[in-house]
Amino acid sequence: MKNIKRFLPFIILFLMISFPGISFSQQVVDLENPAFLAKYANFDFQGKFAVQVLNDETNNYFLADFNQFSTYFEKIYFINLVFGNGYIVNLEPNLKSRNIWFLANKKYPAEKVLTDFLKMKAETTTTCLKMTDTEKENWMKSNNKYQ
Repeated sequence: MKNIKRFLPFIILFLMISFPGISFSQQVVDLENPAFLAKYANFDFQGKFAVQVLNDETNNYFLADFNQFSTYFEKIYFINLVFGNGYIVNLEPNLKSRNIWFLANKKYPAEKVLTDFLKMKAETTTTCLKMTDTEKENWMKSNNKYQ
């Protein structure tokens, strides 16, 4: 039994080399894969801002409908709120996309994540209405990391 345990790493390595077409890990969200992106390009949010669409052993994956924001300022403001949130991760670098991908560790229930998305969206909308165009421009100069 000790000999088997000692050689187990070598056996696994041999199998991985012998069968390169087999993947030992699963990538749930593949933003580099055109087929994957096409599958969600016309996703029906049914009026919701964000929905959980996928999950794996560790994370839940969410799509947010960025068409619900009417300005680029709102998109940037929302993403900054997400960064400050501390547990939701933005996976999509192109904020001009309609669908923006996020993930959150499963230790945070999907309902909490979706509620926090709605709170951040509401804060974004309120802030956008309160700020003048000049205030928005000044805010964007110091907070737009997507230039």
